[in-house]
Amino acid sequence: MIISSISMKNFQCYSGEHESNTLHFSEGLNLIIGDNGGGKSKLYDAFYWVIHNQVFQSDQRQMINTRIYKDNLISDKAKVNCQVGETISAEVTLIVTSTGDKKYKLERIFKAKKLADREWESDTDSTILISEFLQTKWNLLPSAKYSHIINRVIPGHIKPYMWFQGEQVDSLMDLADSSALSQVVNLLSDISDYDDLISIAKNGASKADKDLKKHKSTISSDEVKSKYLNTQLEKCDGNIETFTSQIDACDQQIETAKLKIEELISKVDDAEAKAKYKAEKKVLEDEYKSLEKQLLEANNNSSNGLFRKHWVLKNISPFFKKFDDKYKDYTIKHNEKINAGKANEIKLPLNMPRPVHVEQMIEDESCYVCGRSAPKGSEAHEHIISLIKRKPAKNIFENDFSNEFENLYNNNLRYGVAIDGIDESIKSNFNNIIAIKNKLTKKSNDIKEIDSQFDILIEEDKSEDILGSYKTHTKTKEKFETNKTNISDKLKFALKEKEETQSKINNLVKGKVDKVKEAADFIFSNLEQLAKSTKQHVFESIISELEGFSNDIFKDMTAKNTSIKGQIKFKKLGYGVYIPEIVDSDGYIINSPNDSNIILVKLALIMAILTARAKWSDNYTLISDAPTSKMAENYTFGFYKTLSNKFKQSIVTTYDFLEDDRKAVLKNFNIGNVYQIEPSSPAGDSDNRSDLSVNIREVLL
Repeated sequence: MIISSISMKNFQCYSGEHESNTLHFSEGLNLIIGDNGGGKSKLYDAFYWVIHNQVFQSDQRQMINTRIYKDNLISDKAKVNCQVGETISAEVTLIVTSTGDKKYKLERIFKAKKLADREWESDTDSTILISEFLQTKWNLLPSAKYSHIINRVIPGHIKPYMWFQGEQVDSLMDLADSSALSQVVNLLSDISDYDDLISIAKNGASKADKDLKKHKSTISSDEVKSKYLNTQLEKCDGNIETFTSQIDACDQQIETAKLKIEELISKVDDAEAKAKYKAEKKVLEDEYKSLEKQLLEANNNSSNGLFRKHWVLKNISPFFKKFDDKYKDYTIKHNEKINAGKANEIKLPLNMPRPVHVEQMIEDESCYVCGRSAPKGSEAHEHIISLIKRKPAKNIFENDFSNEFENLYNNNLRYGVAIDGIDESIKSNFNNIIAIKNKLTKKSNDIKEIDSQFDILIEEDKSEDILGSYKTHTKTKEKFETNKTNISDKLKFALKEKEETQSKINNLVKGKVDKVKEAADFIFSNLEQLAKSTKQHVFESIISELEGFSNDIFKDMTAKNTSIKGQIKFKKLGYGVYIPEIVDSDGYIINSPNDSNIILVKLALIMAILTARAKWSDNYTLISDAPTSKMAENYTFGFYKTLSNKFKQSIVTTYDFLEDDRKAVLKNFNIGNVYQIEPSSPAGDSDNRSDLSVNIREVLL
């Protein structure tokens, strides 16, 4: 919803009736300008209180509920003017408009009765009333609808990013927190729904697996052995899960060490040398990753080659030759029986040559077998014609397997060609694997050589004592890389052991496997993997989109600043999460960026969150109290301009435009309404709040 207006009655420093404490808002950037102590934060409190029943207690630096804050909500001036026995109230009224042009009025009221000069009897809590404007009047809604309406004004899950005070920006987005972006992705999308899908698929896969194992045990030739092997299989699964978890932990340690190393390298003064080494290292690392993929593909080819390239038939040639001899002997005897008692013996099998080929030979008057001419009327021609007229004698054989044997013979011929090249194919594949491994070793050594150049660079750098830290983190990285390699070997062994155990279980199965149970196991197992990979794909797509939005906004906000600002980079850590970094053009982390830069980066991230997929920036109002308090002037103007363009409506309290000569800048923004607020103490005692009120004046540009 978009906010139309806010009005206050005796709310903190805003003493007096609603009519004298009303601000109207339109689309664009709405500014409330005031000096420190002028009532800006109390106005922010008014927005927050009407929605959340809390105000900010400055001395405790936290939000306080009305039940605790009580009559402190009520203006001191109203309290002084109240007579003993009278009841006064602090009130805030917020009028909002929905996307369907429905208007709602939210009124929060807190009452207190004056018992003595400094003694009050307060309500236990405040009261909220919500009305809808229908036709010509406000109609009070039933309380059951209140929470729904309030959540439409500002949904709870995006409130921290839409309603915040300047001093809260640091806590809204912790650049060092590896879980921060994951939380944002959960906020931006329905990606958590994939967790439900994964859970369903996982439970289904587990049940289907158990059902299939139980079924196979019942049709096993050795049920006792089958149960034992299933127990071993469960141990393998447990080991695989443990090793996978340990590898993830190693990845986390490795990536943490890498980050520390990059930070230390960034501190080196010699930028030219850093850029040179980094470029060389990136090329080597890209080549190394490419070789790793080639090695994986070559290893897969080794497995697939068993069947796709027929390697499983290696050394089978003698058996093929034996079958060939037996088949020849069979065809001779088969034909002898067919031709028994016939005047003209035809030694070819009934279906050889094929009828289509025989017809072609008759037409061409030529024999395709011997290659000789067979003109019409010749004995040879008549013999060919007799081939096509052949008819098998009835019931010659009790069981005739000639077709099956012929198919086997044809396969024999086809695979015979493939078998001849098996040795060369295997040799070529394994030579390729060896060559790739040698290249990997060479690239690994080249990368280590580049790292040693970084070592020298750091040793030569005298700007800071970073050598010790660099070596410590390098050793940590190498330690966990070694651990990861060792655990990966254990994982490979566990996977192989699982495969072998499963094969033994399958070999024990003698009965017919239930196809339904087998299909359920296959489907759920693949569905679980599909759900996981889909979630990861969606997650990475959102991260990429968010990085692009963040940098576009950051670039817009810093366009007028000529200093080195860097860019936002979401670094992927090895264990599946991302962290935001501020990097230079060479990709190095910018060390100790100024406070303005950090605040602007965080605001860019927050604005990217709100302007990305869900387009909350079009449907809800951003409200902030002094967000630019730590920014330099150019950054401040860049922020306001970007905010005015990116959000349908924003309401910001600030002291940036107190001077009249600076108000001219506002014409460059998409401005809504502008107000200037000033505290007023007619008695002239600025320390006495019993005479305090706030004057609200609309500024016309």
